[in-house]
Order: sequence, then C-alpha cells, then structure tokens
Amino acid sequence: MFFKVTTLRKQIFILANLFLLGLILLLFNLPGRAIAAPQADLVTVAPGNPIEIATITWWDWGQENQTILDAVALAIDDFGSIKGFNVQQNDYDGACDGGSGTTAANDVIANAQNIGVIGSLCSSSSGAAAAVLETVGVVMISPASTASDVYLNGPTVFNRVVITDPDFEGWNAKISYLPAVLAWQRNFEQIYGYQPGGFGKYAYDATWLLLTRLDEVSSLNGGNLEISRAALAAAVRGTSQT
Repeated sequence: MFFKVTTLRKQIFILANLFLLGLILLLFNLPGRAIAAPQADLVTVAPGNPIEIATITWWDWGQENQTILDAVALAIDDFGSIKGFNVQQNDYDGACDGGSGTTAANDVIANAQNIGVIGSLCSSSSGAAAAVLETVGVVMISPASTASDVYLNGPTVFNRVVITDPDFEGWNAKISYLPAVLAWQRNFEQIYGYQPGGFGKYAYDATWLLLTRLDEVSSLNGGNLEISRAALAAAVRGTSQT
C-alpha cells in the first residue's frame, strides 16, 4: 500500500531522495576487478503474497539496531508497492561475528522467497554472510560495513552504500550535515519518537536502492510477479559500492 504523505512530508521526502540520489552517484565499483555472473534464479510471487526482503542486523546493538530496522521499514513504507505487490521485511540477527553472520545468511536462504538482504552491519558478519549468499545469488547491501576486503567473499552479491576505511569517518561527517539528511532525521524522529542513530540514513538508502532495482527488473506473468536474482544483483551492482 502506498504511503499517503502530507505536503510537508512530501517536501522532506523529496529532499531525502535528492540526498539519496547524490549518495548513489558517489558510489562506484572497484576498478580492474572482473565481476562473475550471478546465478540465474527466478523468484515467483503469487498474487496476494508479498515480496520478501531480509535484514541481517545486530540485535544487541541497542538503539542503533532499532534505528536501522525502523529505517528499512520507513523506506518500504515510503516506496510503496511494486507492481501491486506489497513488500514484507523479514529480520535476522547476524550479530557482529562471522559465525552469527553465517547462521543468519543460512536462515535467510532457507526461505526461498527472500529476494535480497539489507545488511550485515559489522564487516566480520557481512563477510561470512556474503560467502553464503554468494552460493545462491542473493544480493545484499550493507549500510555499515567499512572493511575494504568484505566483497571478496561475495564478489557478485555484496554491495554497500558507505565508503571504506580509513576514509569513512570524514565522509560520514560531511554526509551527516547535508540539509536533506537533517530533514530526513527530523522526519524520522517525528514518526518514531526518537533521534535516529548514525547508520539509519544509510539503511534507508540501501533499502530504497534495493526496492528501486526490484521495481526495474521485476515483471508480471499471468498475475505472478517474477524476479530474476541475477538481474537484480547486476542492477544493484551498477549503482552501489563494493
């Protein structure tokens, strides 16, 4: 269901998306690295069922984790339905270690309807999750992992909307004070009743990117919605950072 917004919220929404567009334009693929083709795996969503996307976050991270989950939900709400299909958020705990990342990723792929992942957060969890998701071609977009070598475990599926260390801190400081970001934060606080943590804006951005590419690559067939994992991974890779 599309989210109905007031005039003020529409203005904030436009500002937020101008920020998102600018952020996406900052992102780039690492030069000189061959990208293997993802596995072709068609996901079919029957009428009346939702499109399912997963989050892998760190449930013990307190309010920062809640910010990320709420930011994903807000992006889903703001984006609305895709070709008449609602979007469902399935949450998994990948904690901040490799073992938990592996477990969470295996739980994600146990549900064949999970079409993509927002997460993980810690680079150790992301690297382990990427290795699992790579085997089945499930695309992931991390809003927080900054270690430069994470992509090696998921060369066709791992993406992120933040830049890598050691440049993240300075870059993040500049992003955080953009007028559109400040407007987004005020809007978030008005809706959820608390100030968002620092990674909320990136979780929103990652979710918006995933939903945008889902909308682009999905197609209707006899009332069903069909999504190619390979096409989705390639579309996300074209506008995200590894």
